[in-house]
Amino acid sequence: MDIRALEEARAAEEVPVTIEILDRNGIAYDDHPTMDIVGQDSAQVRGAITRIGATMILNAEDVPEGADETEAVVDDLVRKLDSRIDKAVAAVVGWTNWRDGSEAMEFTPENVRRVLAFPWHLGQAERAMRDHAAFSAAQSTS
Repeated sequence: MDIRALEEARAAEEVPVTIEILDRNGIAYDDHPTMDIVGQDSAQVRGAITRIGATMILNAEDVPEGADETEAVVDDLVRKLDSRIDKAVAAVVGWTNWRDGSEAMEFTPENVRRVLAFPWHLGQAERAMRDHAAFSAAQSTS
């Protein structure tokens, strides 16, 4: 196994790729908003995964006997979705052309979270993180 190749691949995860975010039907928005996204093996995403794991362990609860398990299942699903969003927020390192009404949206973690609350935006960010190497190669040849 060539450890240098693995180190080079990990280093490449730190270089953001820019993707255009599409609407829920896969059609470009008029403003053509973009996100700059690093790979899932980047330092900031690995750090977010560590924080998420620690938080989930601290917040884990056993459902008391006789308790409503439906509520526990819903709470667990909400925590998992929040964790996915947290991981994606860590991967987004910049953006262009996002608006809140007529005002440009400042690039902040809170605003990124607002945008990623829409499942079709979250899915695109997660795909870019996961497929970072392929996106990066495509951008370097264009």
